[in-house]
Amino acid sequence: MKKTLITLALAFAIIFSGVGTVNAQVDAFEGCRLVREVTVNCAGYDDGFCAGEDGEKTIEEGTEVDENSGGEQWVYICLLNTVNRVAQMIFYAMMIFVIAFVIWGGFTILTSSGNDEKVNKGKGLITYAIIGLIIAMFAYAVPALVRFIL
Repeated sequence: MKKTLITLALAFAIIFSGVGTVNAQVDAFEGCRLVREVTVNCAGYDDGFCAGEDGEKTIEEGTEVDENSGGEQWVYICLLNTVNRVAQMIFYAMMIFVIAFVIWGGFTILTSSGNDEKVNKGKGLITYAIIGLIIAMFAYAVPALVRFIL
């Protein structure tokens, strides 16, 4: 069981190792498409989305952001955007694993025919699924933590 979990973790790390990389240099900033709605404080900015406006402005999901949208402050928004995308992918992948482990554990318990060893194996699989669910919830909370830190 431990070998299976280690293999799954390594495969997961290899698959997602290159996903969502960001080049944070302003000179190489190409932009991004927002995956969530963003509220921007326009005080002091007269370019891009804030042209001629004061106060806060909400940028809708799906909006293209590039170097013409207001300069280097959008690099951080695109960074948060990338963190959101990666967190969503990790969350969805983990949920698939959780569902698979619960089904596998339940099937093992149902087909155990009273064999204590198989019942314990099924309970262990469901326990691992619950741990995976907790990790998935943490991964989904990471963007809020990054937004708080920045």
